[in-house]
Amino acid sequence: MTPRARQALSMLVLFGVLLVASSAEAGQGWYLLAQPWFIDTQTHETMFGSDFPPSQMAQLGAFESAKACETERVAQQEKATADAWAAAQALTKAQTFRWETKSFAASLASKTKQERWAGTFRCIASDDPRLGVR
Repeated sequence: MTPRARQALSMLVLFGVLLVASSAEAGQGWYLLAQPWFIDTQTHETMFGSDFPPSQMAQLGAFESAKACETERVAQQEKATADAWAAAQALTKAQTFRWETKSFAASLASKTKQERWAGTFRCIASDDPRLGVR
């Protein structure tokens, strides 16, 4: 997906969240949540949950409005994408100049995983029954 398409999708999601938020009760809080991640003990690969309920997701922040939560979610996703892009550019430069690329490749792998994880971030209303007791 191109950066422009990603930005358009993010804006569409933000609009949807704001539309839903406008009908929500005044004073309702919002949580920025992310799927948990773990290391597979056999492959040593970083794995990301995809179907954990909100009550089992990691809380990354609390916000007074859906707009504030969604703004932070989009900012985190964009930062992770930019970091992954910068790491890819650094690896390409290292390969071009025939530098040792092991550390550049490791950085790219790490940044790519962070970008994938940021893709699991969700804004959830604090009174969502799926949260259970928080």
